[in-house]
Amino acid sequence: MTDYTFASALLNTKSASLLSKPQFRELKTADDEGYILKLQSFGYGLDDKSKAVDAIIAGEVLKLKEELIEIMPYDNLPSFFFTKYDLTNIRSLYKKKFFQAETGPFEIAGFLSEKELSQAIIKDDYYGLIEPYKQLITKVDEQFLQDSFELVTFIQKTFQKLLHEQILKRKDSSLEKYFAISTDINNLLSLLRGRKMKLEARMIEENLLELGSIEISEIKDLLYVSDHEIVTRFSTLYMARFCEPLERYFESGDFATLEHSLLTILLDELSMDAIDIKSSAAIIMYIIRKQIEIIDIRRLYLNRDAKLMVEAT
Repeated sequence: MTDYTFASALLNTKSASLLSKPQFRELKTADDEGYILKLQSFGYGLDDKSKAVDAIIAGEVLKLKEELIEIMPYDNLPSFFFTKYDLTNIRSLYKKKFFQAETGPFEIAGFLSEKELSQAIIKDDYYGLIEPYKQLITKVDEQFLQDSFELVTFIQKTFQKLLHEQILKRKDSSLEKYFAISTDINNLLSLLRGRKMKLEARMIEENLLELGSIEISEIKDLLYVSDHEIVTRFSTLYMARFCEPLERYFESGDFATLEHSLLTILLDELSMDAIDIKSSAAIIMYIIRKQIEIIDIRRLYLNRDAKLMVEAT
């Protein structure tokens, strides 16, 4: 197993620079122009000339990726936390290829360049791609997908399995734990969103991911039971630590607090691994905390009364 002592120690010091609750309270009282100025005073977006929050956040994501690569130049661990950007680009290019759809702006926070992906998807030359993207594109090209919905679903579910295979090859127990619990959290939040919006079971199922600790068939069963029964099943069959946050959510309807509570559980689970300073746990924990910060900055800018994850503890 790779020794992450140096990287963990360095990122532990960087944790002190994450935005605090008092800083978020300052942002809460600022108007739009003042919000940008406050962010800049906290060290965000100092090199960004657009003065737009989305651009500042995108720059912060890119900075996080670059910091991780600089700290771990010969390790592909950072790539596991930016896959959503690569998948966004892959979906976009396939929609262009199969359905002549317009492509949106390229997400530069991914690990695959626009040239690499265009060569792979548009020109069918993907032999030089890194895994698991090479296998993903091979499998997509073998399918007959009737519409964008089928395309997006196939890419997401196929990539989930391929990513899991890559993680298992690393023999990194902290990364495996992150993958499993993150999948459980994703599935629970997708279920609750779907129930609240009264979506059809098929639509909810398409957003559920395999290879968490709970089988998709069991999660689907929760569509048809009471709130109390969901809590009971988690207490007896699934991850019991999810019960208290679920009970609070069913009482208050506060989705942001639930989301933060579940991520806090993930952080707590990883903190047990972080006792071993050689493990990747502290690195993963820093990335999760940074992701929480970024979500809250965007959420608060759009609505100053929004419930923030950072305030949920």
